[in-house]
Amino acid sequence: MPANFITAGIVLTARFYGYISTTGSPGNLTFSLLFPGTVVAFTKTPPASLTLGMFMCEAQFRCAVAGPSGNANARIWVMFANASTGAPVFYQGTDDVDLDTTPAAAFDVTAQFGSSGQTLRVEQGTLEALR
Repeated sequence: MPANFITAGIVLTARFYGYISTTGSPGNLTFSLLFPGTVVAFTKTPPASLTLGMFMCEAQFRCAVAGPSGNANARIWVMFANASTGAPVFYQGTDDVDLDTTPAAAFDVTAQFGSSGQTLRVEQGTLEALR
């Protein structure tokens, strides 16, 4: 995003979905929302033994105060389908953060497994800005 794009009251929302495959012992999966050097992250253990299980993720960033001493609320949630029942499993993380909203910056959502043999494939994603 260009410099000074973030103003007080703007809400940035990233939504994406795809498929996840895990072993019987998937270890931890960390989802992070990165924006101007700020990280909001949470770590959970996804359901075990998923084979192309569907997941959906939404990350939201709401700017309360813009400028060099800005403040925002960031949240991220993920839903997986339980491998044996198909029932949804929800995880979420949220945090208030202080940041400089004036420089050009990227809005990035990442996922990283803590063990090998796991896969996460994003099929489609969107990013929207609401003022």
